[in-house]
Amino acid sequence: MKKLVALLMVAVMSLSLVACGGNPKQIANGNCTDTITWTLDSNGLLVISGTGEIGDYEKGADNQPWADYRNNITALVIEEGITRIGDRAFQNCINMERANIGDGVAGIGEWAFQNCFELTNVELQPDVNLENGAFRSTPAEFDVSASMSTCYTDSYYDSALSRVNLTGNYREDIINIALSQLGYHEGNSEYDYDGRNTRGYCDYTEYGRYLGSIGSAWCSEFASWCICMAKVPTQMVAPSRSANVDVFTKDTSAVYYTWNQTVYGGGNYEPREGDILLWAWDNNNHSTDENLSHTSILRDAEAQNGGRVTLKTIDGNSNNRVEECNYTVNAANGTLVGRTGRLCYIIAPGY
Repeated sequence: MKKLVALLMVAVMSLSLVACGGNPKQIANGNCTDTITWTLDSNGLLVISGTGEIGDYEKGADNQPWADYRNNITALVIEEGITRIGDRAFQNCINMERANIGDGVAGIGEWAFQNCFELTNVELQPDVNLENGAFRSTPAEFDVSASMSTCYTDSYYDSALSRVNLTGNYREDIINIALSQLGYHEGNSEYDYDGRNTRGYCDYTEYGRYLGSIGSAWCSEFASWCICMAKVPTQMVAPSRSANVDVFTKDTSAVYYTWNQTVYGGGNYEPREGDILLWAWDNNNHSTDENLSHTSILRDAEAQNGGRVTLKTIDGNSNNRVEECNYTVNAANGTLVGRTGRLCYIIAPGY
């Protein structure tokens, strides 16, 4: 389970890219620069060869050399000699599934692979500089940037994480990973990613750093980090930087329920360990595309006397740390007992 440095791939990926589909024929070719050429074959394999940097491309210009063939591209190989992939170089290659990025590539520009909706397998060196949004809106978005900070890797919490043995039962694995982080406290700078600054209050956490949202409220980042560490496929539930139903469930098999759709509120769904709870700290209903107030990971739900339900959870950003919480809600409507707030949505990941 130790330290992901990039999305895990098969070691023979570059061979499989070339060997998928018989005897491919070249269907297009051209130049990126005076020293870089490209070819595309009938299997959808785009190969970039030569030396130097693939240039930057402007937003909305659609002037990449392979722009007319973007929908044909299913796999990419960047050969040795290429040193940088420019801004938006492969943006909107919506059918690209695999990318083998050569060892010589030191940087990947802004939005380079944005909206490559099928891109699940990426092979690249762990020290590649990923600029803003390089893999935004791809299944690989979080995994590709999945190296841990040095401060965290030297911490108690990384040691605790390394002792979690993944079972393949995603619900159980997520809970065990979350439990390994109990007590982790937010800090005030990148030097606090070890979780030891018990007086920190500026939202600096390893979980936010990992998700690319340093210094912001991090409850959703913690839940999403646990999902990533459990190696949950992104088609089952999507990591999210906010308590937003649509982001967690978009293009996945995850489904969501309102409180009145649960067995406690008059419906049929029985909340389960590993579900994601989204709260609003008011008593209002909210739409699925709103950013709500808080995110929890459910451990258990127990009906109580007096028409109440206790929800046992593990929360990030609870009193500035990771801790176990108990929420008691009214069975009739999911509103909190003794304080203002409502459980708005329960997300059931597709596992």
